[in-house]
Amino acid sequence: MYSDPDAAVGFTLAEAHLEPAAPGSVEAALTDAGLADRIASTNLRDAPRDKQGEPLLNGIRFQSSHPSTPVPEAFDAVLAVPTVARDRTVRF
Repeated sequence: MYSDPDAAVGFTLAEAHLEPAAPGSVEAALTDAGLADRIASTNLRDAPRDKQGEPLLNGIRFQSSHPSTPVPEAFDAVLAVPTVARDRTVRF
């Protein structure tokens, strides 16, 4: 999904190759835990923090971007899926 101001709904759908998970991201943590190939629901309320109290999870893949954010402060939980498929009947 990519932003497209000319599209009727403000975005377009496109096939995309995903880059490897960024260090410190939710995806990297799931990979390290051996959960990258399955659906995983992750409670972030007690996510690990560094000695200064900053969250160790500092990024998350979101559609076609990788925003940097203190993930446990932005989300209570994350539902991760290993693959997605485009529904070809959706025309935008």
